[in-house]
Amino acid sequence: MRFGALVCLAGLLVASPLVVGAREAATHHMSLSDGFAALYPTSVLQQVALTTFDGSGGSLRREMQVVFGEGGRRGDMLIRFTSPSALKGTGVLLLEHSTLYVYLPALRRSRRVSVGQMRDAFFGSDFSYQDLLPKRASDFTLIDRGEAGDCEVFILLPSQSSQLSYSKFDVCVDHSVSRIQWIDVVAGAGKKRLVVSYDEENRRSVSSVRVVADQGRVVSELELLESRSIKAPGVALFGVSNLDRGSARRDRKLVRDVGSPNER
Repeated sequence: MRFGALVCLAGLLVASPLVVGAREAATHHMSLSDGFAALYPTSVLQQVALTTFDGSGGSLRREMQVVFGEGGRRGDMLIRFTSPSALKGTGVLLLEHSTLYVYLPALRRSRRVSVGQMRDAFFGSDFSYQDLLPKRASDFTLIDRGEAGDCEVFILLPSQSSQLSYSKFDVCVDHSVSRIQWIDVVAGAGKKRLVVSYDEENRRSVSSVRVVADQGRVVSELELLESRSIKAPGVALFGVSNLDRGSARRDRKLVRDVGSPNER
């Protein structure tokens, strides 16, 4: 995957003590927890557009259906491409945060993605598979914090149990509403920035996530087209056998079977 040259945080951060009191540490954890909860919802069915942009003004748009599992698990998620026709039926299944399968209709079978491939490009975009994995504050260790504009910036290291292979995350959380504004993802000498936008009416609802390269150029974008709450999906939805069916319609049927009030 490509990592654009990004503006360094050096000079923007105001040094803060590493050791904080229990009350202050709890406040930081809550702020991060709320931010990740808005970015990675649970028990929802979404329609999402994935668009990549080249340097000459061209773009490629793909659409997919995404189902997030219930909050009690570590982040079950099922992605099914619905367009264009060449990708239709292609699926990605995430189980318990760390086990990932990809279904390719041409092969009529799924394959497991190894941990070492989690940083590979997600279907030709500047997002990686790992960028899409639901995350929570407990996946990280706070090593430092500072200020950047209206944000409190948390410098985080992935915990060993999270199985995240990036080396560091710099997470900017808006002071006023505890929502993530951007994340700098660091892998060795490479770094990229994920910029999060929110719905104007619902300030806690994410409308898009963009990968921003040098000089603020957007190179990839995930845009939320539609989202609806559902009752906790059954285990049949998040199974490899269902993934191999290659059917977004069947996925919706399984959601409806567990009582989604808004499913058509």
